Order: sequence, then structure tokens, then C-alpha cells
Amino acid sequence: MLRTASLTQGQANFLKQVEIKSGYDFWKSPRAGYSADIMASPGQLAALQELLSDSHINFEVMVDDVEKLSQKTRSKLDKTMPIQLQKGKISFDDYHTHDEVT
Repeated sequence: MLRTASLTQGQANFLKQVEIKSGYDFWKSPRAGYSADIMASPGQLAALQELLSDSHINFEVMVDDVEKLSQKTRSKLDKTMPIQLQKGKISFDDYHTHDEVT
């Protein structure tokens, strides 16, 4: 996932057109005075970086591998989740303390 630097009006307008016409997933839409967050598949990443560079839009890589981060986060949640929730055996008819649910 890439994050642009703060965008000028011209850069924001350009990226709005890219958002409409491309297969990139804009997590934060381009607006003047703000950054934009853009998700690209590994196969699209080099082309996106080249497009931004050619358009004089500064950017930084925020997350190298979103899928890996998602799996890691899911794994952490699974380890900290109470065993009843992991197995889907919690009853919503019974009262459970905050600690049991979280």
C-alpha cells in the first residue's frame, strides 16, 4: 500500500482520473492538501510507482505485503481470543463477562 505526499489540486485531479480508470484500489481518495492511500497488487506495484514518479507525486510504501500483515493480525487475534469464541461455542443466551468476550 502506497501513501502519497500531500497533493496539489492538479495532482489530486490527475489521481481522481486514475482512480476511475485503473484497477488500483484507493483506500483514501485523492484530495488537494491531503495524501492518498493506494493499494496495488504485486503485479501492479511497479507500474503504479512509475506512474506516480512520472507525475512528480511523492509517495512512500506504507505496507509491503498487505496479505501477510492481514494473516499475521488474524493469527494474533486467534491466539488471544477465548477458546469458546474460537470454536464458535459461546452462547448468547448466557451472560459473559467482558474478559470472556474480549
